[in-house]
Amino acid sequence: MGAGPAGLTAALFLAEKGHLVTVFEANEKVGGQLRYGIPAYRLPDATVDHEVATICEIARGTDAESRALLGEGFDAVLVAVGTHVGTRLPMEGADLAGVYVNTDFLKAARTGAPLDVSGRVVVLGGGNVAYDCARTAVRLGAEKVDVACLESLDKMTSTPEERAEGAEEGVELHDAYAFTSINEVEPGSGHVGSVTIHKIERFSFDENHRAVTELVEGGELTLPADHVIFAVGQRPEGTAEMGLELTHGPYVAVGDDLATSAEGVWAAGDCVTGTKSVIAAIEQGREAASSIDRYLGGDGDITAELLDPDAPSQRIGKVPAGFYDGRVEPRIAPAEERAHSFDTFECPYTEDEARCEASRCLQCDLRLTLHAPRLWNEY
Repeated sequence: MGAGPAGLTAALFLAEKGHLVTVFEANEKVGGQLRYGIPAYRLPDATVDHEVATICEIARGTDAESRALLGEGFDAVLVAVGTHVGTRLPMEGADLAGVYVNTDFLKAARTGAPLDVSGRVVVLGGGNVAYDCARTAVRLGAEKVDVACLESLDKMTSTPEERAEGAEEGVELHDAYAFTSINEVEPGSGHVGSVTIHKIERFSFDENHRAVTELVEGGELTLPADHVIFAVGQRPEGTAEMGLELTHGPYVAVGDDLATSAEGVWAAGDCVTGTKSVIAAIEQGREAASSIDRYLGGDGDITAELLDPDAPSQRIGKVPAGFYDGRVEPRIAPAEERAHSFDTFECPYTEDEARCEASRCLQCDLRLTLHAPRLWNEY
């Protein structure tokens, strides 16, 4: 269940092992967070379509939903439903009109029905998803976009590149701030008008994983806001009704082989680990496929040689002076261009640039061919 990175990966490898695979997906199209969570300027639909086409040729798919799949003729079930429900903090004003959650906001933008961000936008959160929301709001025409987060700059989970590119596009960061309240534009209006935050002196978690903050005296700041986007986390949907053992709230508990508490049911991806990277979900999809194949009587071996073996050259030779001094950096469209378009803005290498970068390889694999010289009596 779930046609995101983990589910599709498992479907591919199980189909290649000879199993008849059915993929159940609630959304109109497959791809999971690849299609509905990552902005188009980072990952366009055409790329997702190309990547899943091969899988769809092998694994039979359907968009139907189902319950009690083991009782409907399936010998094994993989739960890979992802984390598609955004978290809304229980703070004053969280339910005002104009307040969104990250998953709804990003999905609406990807499906061509974007939520209104006219005027000023404040994004609450400091991860890459927060910057996805902020930079999407910029592209949708927001007048001003601010990002506020609990973490200090050196503890933020967003990458320095995301923050730098966001700043070039006009996103203003307020790090190390506690979220005090979301305020109405006028008393009784029911619509957001501002966000009050407070500068943090120290921030930590207690033994119960609750945030403990020490505030700076007089460090209160109110940001004008016509819209607020919560980007403070996301969680799985529907796991409480699956009859499986859960952990940390709605996440599915699994063993080392990704088997759940129910016989014949496995789980993988973000619904197990929490929101991580695409490649981490793919890795768990592979592990789940191997485990399920063993359960169904196979050997669990899903290894594959993707390229012909290539013996390294034993002679590197001299390189010209300065050869390793610099690297060819990918070209990025100027901020004034990319801020008004969802087109990808990082230009790929030309063939010459790619060859140049590849030629700079230090051939670290040569160390694997080293061996101690034999003595005369060993011949």
